[in-house]
Amino acid sequence: MERTSSTLEATEQLLRPLVLSAGIICTALGVTLLISSFQVAVPWLTCFALWAALICSNAICASTNVRLSVGLVPVFLASLAPAALACLVVPSTSAIKTALATVLLVSSMAIVCLFIFWFVRIRQTYARHIPVADDAVVMVLGGAVRADEPSPTLVCRLNTALELAREHPQRTFVLTGGPTSTGELTEAEVMAAYLLRCGISQDQLVLETKARNTRENIECSLALLADDERKRQLCVLTSSYHLYRALGEGAKLGVRMVPIPAPVPPTGKLQQWCREVLTILYESARGV
Repeated sequence: MERTSSTLEATEQLLRPLVLSAGIICTALGVTLLISSFQVAVPWLTCFALWAALICSNAICASTNVRLSVGLVPVFLASLAPAALACLVVPSTSAIKTALATVLLVSSMAIVCLFIFWFVRIRQTYARHIPVADDAVVMVLGGAVRADEPSPTLVCRLNTALELAREHPQRTFVLTGGPTSTGELTEAEVMAAYLLRCGISQDQLVLETKARNTRENIECSLALLADDERKRQLCVLTSSYHLYRALGEGAKLGVRMVPIPAPVPPTGKLQQWCREVLTILYESARGV
């Protein structure tokens, strides 16, 4: 049987060279701008210190995440702002350099404003707390799996599900996620194994093992539910940044779901949010 991994995983593997290239180019461009405008002046030193801090932060983020995502690209671009500012605060005789710095600074600030706007908009999706019913059906969306073990992001989702399951044993949890490229088990099977090790009853779990993306997560999960289960309160549990798209996919299927946000690990949190915004913008442009 052919194993088709998630759409996100395949896309990230395809775009990884682009992400690395963007990081190298932005770093080199920042160094060039700073060197070309070098003066021993407080404004320049401040810009350099800020730029260096951002670059170090990006490098740490890239080195500590196995799944280097396209979400780092806007972070790299925005990090050019201090280097561009250095060209403007230090007097320069080069009109070309000044124009380039202006374009980079405006572009960087536009990127920052765009992502702040979407952060607020996504946050509004789950800002209002809605109680989860005692007999609710909770769809737990899959995430990255490595060597048949859940990634830190997926562990956060599962720990949130664990708390809900222990509060009320009558709740049903649909674990949804298809095959991966790095192990024998599907995402749903890895999720189930984790929850079972933590003492959750098998009777509370329903496994959906075919979904490759968010749309299929919702669609395939709904297909598994019996009529009486679909009449109960339906909830979707995923990382906080992912809830906007998950609820949107449910709305397209005519289903209203209660959002349950799971925390996001600090390492890589910025690139996760940025990647999600890029995905939303991409799907909107395609009319998906």
